Amino acid sequence: MKDSDAQKQTILKEPKRPRSLHTTALARQVALLSVSILVCVCLQPVVHAYSGFRDSLKTGRGYLLCEDSLDANISVDVLGLTPEATPMPPEGDLAPQAVDLKADLPEVSASGEEGDMVAMVSPAVLPAPDGKDRRVRVPILMYHYISDPPRGADEVRRDLSLPGPDFELQLRYLANESYQSITMQDLIRHIQRGAPLPPKPVLLTFDDGYKDAFTVAFPLLKKYGFTGTFFIFTKPINEENREYLSWQEVELMSAAGMEIGSHSYSHPDLRKLSGDALHREIVGSKEDIEAHIQRPVLFFCYPSGAYDNRVVQAVSEAGYWGAVTTRQGANHSGANRLTLQRVRVHGEAGLERFDALLNWEW
Repeated sequence: MKDSDAQKQTILKEPKRPRSLHTTALARQVALLSVSILVCVCLQPVVHAYSGFRDSLKTGRGYLLCEDSLDANISVDVLGLTPEATPMPPEGDLAPQAVDLKADLPEVSASGEEGDMVAMVSPAVLPAPDGKDRRVRVPILMYHYISDPPRGADEVRRDLSLPGPDFELQLRYLANESYQSITMQDLIRHIQRGAPLPPKPVLLTFDDGYKDAFTVAFPLLKKYGFTGTFFIFTKPINEENREYLSWQEVELMSAAGMEIGSHSYSHPDLRKLSGDALHREIVGSKEDIEAHIQRPVLFFCYPSGAYDNRVVQAVSEAGYWGAVTTRQGANHSGANRLTLQRVRVHGEAGLERFDALLNWEW
């Protein structure tokens, strides 16, 4: 009994032994797991921001990159004087802090059911006039079809149709004579604020949005380094009429630096419309285009050149910077920015007549 009591006393007096190695390792693993979870939570906003930056490069918030376009690496300054083609920087050089994702691009918001095209583009503010009365001579050339007229076409269709080879001759002539194309934005910025224009400016406009605007005119403009302004009416595009542009083609042209304007929704005589019908033609078409190209549509073309004071007022209230007519002329000022004159290019016009149109004292 004494030996047993001595053993108990010895056991009670022994110091506590440390925890096993297994228990210590488990504690360390739990600690490491806790730290990992904390790091993931902290880094989640950073990962999300980087993902948004990467996606922005694909959708055009910093650079407008269109993988299927004829010229994929193009940066477009939406509100600048001229849309310059600029090579994309190498992928490894793209740093989030070095790119202003909102520079010169409108804000876009969306609502509605999934799949609906309801993006709204923030309106661009018309440059305020600086008080100087400027008058400038710039030929705004007016084209329609850039293709051969169909067999049996009437006189009107033949006059509206300029074959592709003849159009190329005109572009080559403009290039050889040192003409430089400008946009409608360039013209209005000059009239309102005195923004500089090239010594021999010319504007090339294309009405209606026929298919050959993409298949013929667009490639030739790019070939000779010119920019065009395309006034499209949206009903045949929405209805997928194959004689007209598709929305994908409109988007490609816009991303490549072409200027897109509205030519109404269904090409009616706007003088005969009022209320919601007039609003749909002038404002609805503008919103249709903006939803697809995701930049402001700032210029309007009166269908068949028909307008009156009430229509002009509606165009102004819709936020357009300017509008073109079919009246002949090449002299412009702030007083007529909503009724700008143009120079019609006839289908059978040779280079001699084309030169006369450019230099005519209107």
